[in-house]
Amino acid sequence: MKPLTKPLVFIEFVTLLALMVSMVAMATDIMLPALSIIGEDLGITDPNHTQLVVSSLFGGLALGQLLAGPISGSSGRKVTIYLGFIIFIVGCVISVTATSLDAMLIGRVLQDFGAASPRIIIFETAMKAALWPASCQS
Repeated sequence: MKPLTKPLVFIEFVTLLALMVSMVAMATDIMLPALSIIGEDLGITDPNHTQLVVSSLFGGLALGQLLAGPISGSSGRKVTIYLGFIIFIVGCVISVTATSLDAMLIGRVLQDFGAASPRIIIFETAMKAALWPASCQS
């Protein structure tokens, strides 16, 4: 019987892994040049409050990494990665439509909370493959 999907070519596989791991860096670096404009748009007068947008991002990343590992162990890696992408997209939508600092912070926390799932699962899988290669054989 033929497999339903063809296996990924090595280049496609590495590109996919790199994109999944780099979501956190992209979520941070893309918005940094516009941080002052974001503050003005949200009506923030104190520049230190604008920096909470970056700090909240790392809070979501830390919490997401703590929860993604056990969730992937109980429900599977694929489901956890998809759930992380969905949470990331919801956070993006909240951030884009935010009209207050509180809404922006909630969106940013959700963004990295969701981005933590693929990131931690990729790192876990790579570590497992490096330390115990026989366990990754099909």
